Amino acid sequence: MVRITEQVSEIVAKSGVTDGVSSSAMHITAGVYVNDWEGGLIEDIGEWLEKLAPSGRDYRHHQTARTTRMRT
Repeated sequence: MVRITEQVSEIVAKSGVTDGVSSSAMHITAGVYVNDWEGGLIEDIGEWLEKLAPSGRDYRHHQTARTTRMRT
């Protein structure tokens, strides 16, 4: 997880936007969520994500480029 609060605040301040913000992760396996940056919560979410999709595994979506080439 990457905290981008300061970067977003700076961009919004420069843009002049005063009401509403839109965000996109720009990648199919990425996500954006809004929540408090509280240490225990961040650890809990990290542990939950690790249980949901353990790191270091050879997931099929890692083979997307190969699969796409096979279809063309």
